[in-house]
Amino acid sequence: MNIEDIKTAEAEANRFLERVEAAKAAFKNHNGHWWNHDTTATAALRRASMDLTRALAQLRRPGA
Repeated sequence: MNIEDIKTAEAEANRFLERVEAAKAAFKNHNGHWWNHDTTATAALRRASMDLTRALAQLRRPGA
């Protein structure tokens, strides 16, 4: 682990949190049921999740 790995993980975590807020805003309540009206927001959240997972895995690598 080095400082660049830490900075990358931090940036990915922040990007993930931004995507979380956008995805939450994409859901609307219609008569007691939650509907997603913006699939691009949830797709971006999934992608950010994968990128964050990769960055965190890099932190956990021994000797990296």
